[in-house]
Amino acid sequence: MNLRETVKRLVIISVCFILLFNYPVISLFNTTRPFLGIPAMLLYLAIAWAAFLVVLVVFMQNRSKFKRRK
Repeated sequence: MNLRETVKRLVIISVCFILLFNYPVISLFNTTRPFLGIPAMLLYLAIAWAAFLVVLVVFMQNRSKFKRRK
């Protein structure tokens, strides 16, 4: 995987997660009802942020494994 392809994939991942943090999606979780005692908005933000970090880590690890094989 060359650098240009890596940058394209990182941009796609970033844009997808930016959409998750945008108004229409985030407003779905703006409720007064808590979920398991935690406000829904806070829970959504924590899970979405953690998912973003996991996706980036997995992508970069796969890239480095592929790079070592060559």
